[in-house]
Amino acid sequence: MRKIIGLTIVISALLAMPAFSAEKMRIAVLEFKAEGVSKKTVRVISNMVRTDLVKMDKFIVVERTQMDAIMQEQGLQLSGCTDESCAVQVGRLVSANKILIGEVGSMGKAIVITVRIVDVEKGISDFAEKETAPSEYELSKAVNNLTERLSATIEEAMAVKVPGGYYLRGFVPGWGQFYAGNDTKGYIYSGGFAAAVLLAALAQWNYNSKQSEYEDLPRGTSQSTFDSKYDAAKQAGFIASVTVGIVGAVYIANWVDILFFTRDIYYKEAGLDQQTGWYACIMTESCRYDNSSSEQMIKINLGYRF
Repeated sequence: MRKIIGLTIVISALLAMPAFSAEKMRIAVLEFKAEGVSKKTVRVISNMVRTDLVKMDKFIVVERTQMDAIMQEQGLQLSGCTDESCAVQVGRLVSANKILIGEVGSMGKAIVITVRIVDVEKGISDFAEKETAPSEYELSKAVNNLTERLSATIEEAMAVKVPGGYYLRGFVPGWGQFYAGNDTKGYIYSGGFAAAVLLAALAQWNYNSKQSEYEDLPRGTSQSTFDSKYDAAKQAGFIASVTVGIVGAVYIANWVDILFFTRDIYYKEAGLDQQTGWYACIMTESCRYDNSSSEQMIKINLGYRF
């Protein structure tokens, strides 16, 4: 009994932690196009962008050598690949989700870096960012500023809400409600679950204490004392079982809300077709629905769109 209750509390506490993490987005940075600056400068800037993205540890950055090797296997050249169509082709070959292409130009002593983010799946440029370095000596700071903005832009795009993300978050009480934009319910379920787990942990500790007191009674102890300690331990065990039941009740209530109440709010907030079975998004790789047609499925990678 004691072990079962303790194990239940441990499992419940673990459920309150994020049980999964999203797969990082794969990004490839192509060599930027030189516009009035040396190729050496462009190559240095391209490498600086790659290095800064790697340091952020938010994405999987495809190495230049890996891209070169794959392109050579296909009988293609990576140099000179600076437009969207070529970037998309390279992105598909290296299994990248986003490709960064751009130009480096000069305005007097200043160096202007323009970068576009190409979505490999859509085949179009999603976003563009620009940064100016007053001189070559300030390139490092300019590139760092640029990559930080690029990272923020990509992460914002990654935040597209999909059914798989909503339902998987339901495993952590309150998280799914927060994801759906209902903060009030999010606080209620997350706070209620945390309080229930804490109460169950205290009840379990009390039960262990009472049980130890009963088991450690020395020989010669009066029968009334034995009975009193036994009754106290039995009552503490009952309370511990009840608190575990409360944890389970809050968890079940969270799922009832996820499946039948907050679900409509989430679908409306995310602009998804409510008639589509949620299970399809979990059983398949991914799904999102175009607002213009409820029957049109656009495949995306759930790993980075959660």
